[in-house]
Parts: sequence; structure tokens; C-alpha cells
Amino acid sequence: MDIWTLLNIEMDIDAGLHREAHKQEKTDNIPLPNERTTVWLDNKKLAHFDKHELYSAVHGRAYTHPTDKRT
Repeated sequence: MDIWTLLNIEMDIDAGLHREAHKQEKTDNIPLPNERTTVWLDNKKLAHFDKHELYSAVHGRAYTHPTDKRT
């Protein structure tokens, strides 16, 4: 493996250890400059969301939009 692969693996391991060590700490909600809407679901802030998937998650049932081409 080249140096970049090894550094990437090392950083992934360090990031995982850091996250585990601090996962119980409260994180602040820092608004982004272009963020018009903030959505929280199950105490987690969603960075991006599809409005139909969000509707399904909130209302607890499957919902597909008539123009949705996904299977």
C-alpha cells in the first residue's frame, strides 16, 4: 500500500476512536449560512433529506410519490 492509503487508514482509525470517546457529549446546532430549514429526526440533525422519505419517516408508513421512478 502506498503512503496515502496508509495515512487514510490511520486517520479513519483515529476518527473512530475520537468519535467513540466523545459520542455522549452534546453537540451544538451550528447553522450553515445557506441552510433554510433544519430537520431533526430521532434527536439527529439531518444534513440532507428527500421530502418523501422524510414524510415516510415522520408518519411511520411507506409513501411513494407517483412520479418516483425508484424501485
